[in-house]
Amino acid sequence: RRAAPGRGTTRLRGLLVAVQVAASLILVLGTGLLARSLVALQTRDTGVDTDRVSYLRADWSRVQLEGDQVRAVLDEVRQRMEALPGVTRAAVVSRLPAQRSGTTTTEVEGYTPPAGTAAVEMPFTVVGDGYFEVMGISVVAGRLFNEDDVPDGPGASILINEATARRFYGDADPLGRRMRGQGSEEWTRTVVGVVENTPVSSLGESDRPMFYFSTRQTSFAPGYVVARTDGDPAALLEPMRREMGALSVSPTVTAQGTLDSHFGATLATPRLAARAMGAFSLLALLLAGLGVYAVVSFSVQRRTSELGIRMALGAERSRVVHMVVREVVGVVLVGLAVGLGLSALAAPRLVGILYGVPALDPLAFGGAVVVLLVVAGGAAYVPARRAAAADPVEALRVS
Repeated sequence: RRAAPGRGTTRLRGLLVAVQVAASLILVLGTGLLARSLVALQTRDTGVDTDRVSYLRADWSRVQLEGDQVRAVLDEVRQRMEALPGVTRAAVVSRLPAQRSGTTTTEVEGYTPPAGTAAVEMPFTVVGDGYFEVMGISVVAGRLFNEDDVPDGPGASILINEATARRFYGDADPLGRRMRGQGSEEWTRTVVGVVENTPVSSLGESDRPMFYFSTRQTSFAPGYVVARTDGDPAALLEPMRREMGALSVSPTVTAQGTLDSHFGATLATPRLAARAMGAFSLLALLLAGLGVYAVVSFSVQRRTSELGIRMALGAERSRVVHMVVREVVGVVLVGLAVGLGLSALAAPRLVGILYGVPALDPLAFGGAVVVLLVVAGGAAYVPARRAAAADPVEALRVS
């Protein structure tokens, strides 16, 4: 116990602690960024009023319907749902917001994509009457689908979202502009209205162009039924299933839920990533704290006699604690500096999975540093305080 450790041993021990601190900082920072991103996703304005909306997913593949038969059955679906107690509006739709689905190749009159091709790939949704009212999606310009949109008209009326209007028309008025499917000779689609942006494939994506077709002008049977209620949306699911079974031509109901639960499910992957990173961060903090604690405890043991002499000569206990803690601060600061540098290089790689949070977020960086300082400070303070509380006479006897 009288032997002092060599300079090389001391440096190696300090280096290992610094590495632990640096690695811990990177993991804590990653957890902070993911957590802040998750909060931003949960609180973002989606453009959809998710409160009190229920949905069913129906499989129409076994039902043989064509043309007017499809539209008649869809009208029956809507009427039956709206007749249920508590339902204020119901509609059919081909996809829910924040759900991956198909796209169509579209040519926009007067627009040439940067790649030089004539067409762009755009997601679309087929909606029935009442869909925008059920979802609480506001009309920005123009109108919604109505009785003027007939299946045998000269062309199809379409609605676009704000992202589509901004991308293709800038500040110009989009109403009355035309589109067509790739390969078509006629401009058969006319923009009659603009609606709010809503999540297309996921909650975390930026505003993305999308347009809407009406079931009034197609012979396609959308797979989802949505209904807004003035009560508990979960309690509406069983009555909705019964009404689907009572249709003149019944599809198979393959899924059901509330819009809140659907949006919550889209956050499952970010939540899992944040939890996994959080678990690794806690383990890293534990290891870093133990490393600092072990180094300080070992140092205090080696210096028991010295500390006893200092206190016997009148040194205040607070100064002894400060002296012991100060010696480990340098090692911790080196680890923090290295960790910050590596984090600044690694953080931009998280941009693809972050939402609403910059990769070099000052709050996340500052919070990670504070957490590491608190853990390291606590780990150093405990053995230092214990050494300062020792009886100087007993400490001198160790020598």
